[in-house]
Formats: sequence, structure tokens, C-alpha cells
Amino acid sequence: MILKKLKIEQFGKIQHFETSFDPKLSVISHSNADIIVRAMGIATNNKSLAGRITNRMMSVNSHISAEIEVQGKTLLVTARGQPSQCGWAYDVRDTACMESMNPSKLFRSIRLCEEEETLTYYRYNGKDRYSDRFLHYKDPERYYEGSEFQKKTDGAGLTRSFRACLAEYMKVHRVDETDRRRADFLCYLHVIKFWNGFQDIRDMHHEKWPIIIETEEQYGNADFAELLETQDTLGRQLLLKAAKNF
Repeated sequence: MILKKLKIEQFGKIQHFETSFDPKLSVISHSNADIIVRAMGIATNNKSLAGRITNRMMSVNSHISAEIEVQGKTLLVTARGQPSQCGWAYDVRDTACMESMNPSKLFRSIRLCEEEETLTYYRYNGKDRYSDRFLHYKDPERYYEGSEFQKKTDGAGLTRSFRACLAEYMKVHRVDETDRRRADFLCYLHVIKFWNGFQDIRDMHHEKWPIIIETEEQYGNADFAELLETQDTLGRQLLLKAAKNF
């Protein structure tokens, strides 16, 4: 999936915002970048990106539209605020002919499991480090309650193919943890690569979402070079969320 354009009207602190995105690399440099990321989540029905939306953030005049490319088709997704229902009304059209499509069908076709959904946006969190993620995957009974891991991975995390891919991946990927923040970022890239490889084996039609990186947490050219290499390897659109212009 590629995010091509985004337009926001009267949502949160944003009265009007409109932009286009490069299919490979773009920078989100705006004082309300967090609201823009939330709008992306709303337009694509990604609950992890959208977060909790209160009625104070939206009105009947709230309008979010996004052009996304899915399986070679460019689709226009429009979400209109419905504060009385604490939700959004969706309209989806194929831009080639402006034919209406079923929004639920689109969202099912691009849906990610809960675990993958959280991987679409990287921010450093010292209490939930990516450097621990493979250990959690390896021993879900220790790190997850009840059937939580099964739920987060739509059952895939308990399959033989998942366990085999994980064991093989952990043999060859090691990260120096001298700098915790840098190590966490590099581990995040490894987790992304792991899921990408696993889904390539499991479902060749699995949609590859853009990844959003909060850049103020990263250091140095070496990390940025690895990030770009990851983008080229995985073929995923990269959006850098910056606190200020580069």
C-alpha cells in the first residue's frame, strides 16, 4: 500500500492541511504532525495510528480524505466525522472511474493483525522495547497473558511456520545494546524484516503498509543508511515524522 495524498479539514487543531507523498520517502514536518498521523490512521482504518478519538477532536465538518494505492489501483478514501456516533462515515472510490466501492471490503483486504498494526509507527518507548520483542515471541506463555499473543497475531504466532521463521531469524540477527535507544531502533527494523519475510511465505498478497518513523529519536548517518536500506529491501513506503524541518 502506498499513501499518495492526504487532505484534512477541521480535525483536532488542524483547520486545513493538504499534501502529497513520494512513493518511497517523505517527511512529515508540521507543528501538528501527531494529528496528521492520526488522520492517516482514520483514513486507513488503522486503530493503532488513529488512537483514541474524542468528540472534542471532531465535528460534523471534520473531513479526511486520502488517496492510496492498493494492488495497482488508486483509491480515494473519504471519512466524515459523526460525533453523535463517535465514529466516521466512509466512502471509497476507484479514481480511474470514480466507481463506488464497499469500505468494509477494502479495509478487510488491507487489514493487519494487531501486532503488525503497531509496527506501522515507531516511537521509542523505554517500557516496551523492540530489543525484547523476539524474546517475547519465542516464549509467549511467559510474556503474554492467556490467549493474548494468539489474539495479537490472529493465531499466526502459534503456527509451526512462525516458530520456524523466528528460530531461523534469531540465529543471524544480533544487535549491540551499548546504546539502548539506537539498539531499540535497529531491533525495530529487524522486527519489521522478520514480519515481512514471514508474511511473504504465508500470504504473497499480504499488503505491505508504509512505516512511520519518529526521527527525533534517531542518531547519526549510519542508522539513517540502514533505514533506507530496509526501505529498499522491503519495498515499503517510508514516512519520517520530524519535529522540525530537516
